[in-house]
Amino acid sequence: MGLDSIELLMSVEDKFGIRFSKEEAERIITVRNFANETFQKLSVADHHTSVQQIVFYRLRKAFIQIGNDKKMVEPNSLVSHLLSKENLESDWNQIEKLTEFKLPQLNNWDFNDEEVKGKEYKVWGITYYTDISLFPQPVSRVTIKKLVDWVISLNYAQLINPQEITSEYEVQRIIVGLLDELCGVDVNAQKLDHEIVKDFGIE
Repeated sequence: MGLDSIELLMSVEDKFGIRFSKEEAERIITVRNFANETFQKLSVADHHTSVQQIVFYRLRKAFIQIGNDKKMVEPNSLVSHLLSKENLESDWNQIEKLTEFKLPQLNNWDFNDEEVKGKEYKVWGITYYTDISLFPQPVSRVTIKKLVDWVISLNYAQLINPQEITSEYEVQRIIVGLLDELCGVDVNAQKLDHEIVKDFGIE
């Protein structure tokens, strides 16, 4: 691990009150590895209040308050079906205000219906596109369930106590949040199998 990744490692150690050996640190390749290695060092709390349920119900209440029917707001509902295209930005700001959660930022693909694809380039007459797997996903094109994941990561400090972890999922959400907070990797650009050094450029 380089300097930036060492700082990230130390931040995680401090956050959870743990320490990694050199061998353990070398096993950390992906976001999922990082969460797993961290979780293995923690004592799991007995009580369990689902942070996913807390966030889902608060989001659902907000979507209802801006005019959606309760039956339309389910974990597998597409966010785009719950927001007005004409008032997308103002609706999104209203959701943020009503939930009192930090939300992922809308991007250009949220405001049009174009296919999400990378920059086009040609080699020997063959058209290729840059890898879109590292692009921030359009917020409006995912499900409420995925949005819940991102919201938890962006608001982990108020939602999860690192000293009372109940599941590996909570560790994953905190680490995704730290990568956003400390390294500038948007939560909606991260996947658990992304490699921290290779994909995010954290040396």
